[in-house]
Amino acid sequence: MKHINYLFLLAVICSILSYGCSSSDNEVVEEIPSDETVVSFTTSVYTRAVVTELKDGDEMNMYAKEYRTLTSSDIVSGQLKAVGKGGVWYSEPKIVLESGDKAFIYAFYPYDKANVNPEAIPVDAGRQIDYLYSGEGELVSYQKPQTKLTMSHALSVFSFNIRKSNYSGKGVLQEIRIEGDDYAVQGTLNVRTGEITKGENGKLVIKCEKTVSSGGWTDDLPQAFTLPASSNGKNLKFIFKVDGRESVVVLPVLEFESGMKYVFRLGLTDNNMTLFADQIESVSLNIDKDKMPVEGEASIIGVGFNGQNFVLPEMSGDGMTPGMVNWGDGNTEIYTVNGEHRYSEYKEYNIEIENWKTEEITFSNLKGIETIDLSGF
Repeated sequence: MKHINYLFLLAVICSILSYGCSSSDNEVVEEIPSDETVVSFTTSVYTRAVVTELKDGDEMNMYAKEYRTLTSSDIVSGQLKAVGKGGVWYSEPKIVLESGDKAFIYAFYPYDKANVNPEAIPVDAGRQIDYLYSGEGELVSYQKPQTKLTMSHALSVFSFNIRKSNYSGKGVLQEIRIEGDDYAVQGTLNVRTGEITKGENGKLVIKCEKTVSSGGWTDDLPQAFTLPASSNGKNLKFIFKVDGRESVVVLPVLEFESGMKYVFRLGLTDNNMTLFADQIESVSLNIDKDKMPVEGEASIIGVGFNGQNFVLPEMSGDGMTPGMVNWGDGNTEIYTVNGEHRYSEYKEYNIEIENWKTEEITFSNLKGIETIDLSGF
């Protein structure tokens, strides 16, 4: 399920006074003409939500339009606010429909007085809010004052699960940064279509204090709301700070849609962090648990080289996920087929190539390699 449904029920509250009703002298009763209906709202949450459960005192923006277009006239002049009280959402100012009246209702959560234009509602990932929008306007009329709005998540969620292997540190994850070229953290949303027009670029920072284990985590995963984004394999990256050291992971080619959570599973070694690209998963935003697949541990292939220009061998194996390459001169880099490295001087180097999740491996293009050490495989 890509979104969470919120049922907005427009309930008619109609009071018709008659001379047959009795009241005390102190009662003050507001008379509502029989040809008018006063509208209030109730909400029902059918599934668990990322957003804090809606409660008394919460507010949302409401838009009541003459037609099913955001540019049509408002039914009520000025801003509409819906306030929750006792499980019912009351419109301020109240909406009164007379015989023959109709309106198309839109909603956005949470309320902000700046949200005056339903075609361009400001959204800011830095606030880490689960923005909800109603989508297509639904008809309400004097004759049929009940309708249902489906509330959808406006943003995406990035969630992270990490396990360690051949890592000698304590493994405390302290921070995750999301940044890159053309990565927007602000924009404006159309409450009818849900489309976000990107605004200012920037970065997101997730602060945490969570220890990485050999089996990964099952719940309470570090995560962040983000504007929908695109990765071309070069422009978007995650930077993880573990035990005070930063590791950079570049994302593969991916499109991230609104209303979806993307779980990234990674492996931590002494060399760096490896993204298991084949385990990236998109799931319902209502899921808050995860199970890290355990498919082998990180192994090390040692390569002896004597020279100044080295070309990595091509490696293949069932289910193999290459990890980092330790060039033996203090530099590390993610493994790429036929990746090249130039050393500052001509001498003997011991190179370590990480590998995850395979028990058999085949080499080709062994140019310049003098020895291969499989004791760590």
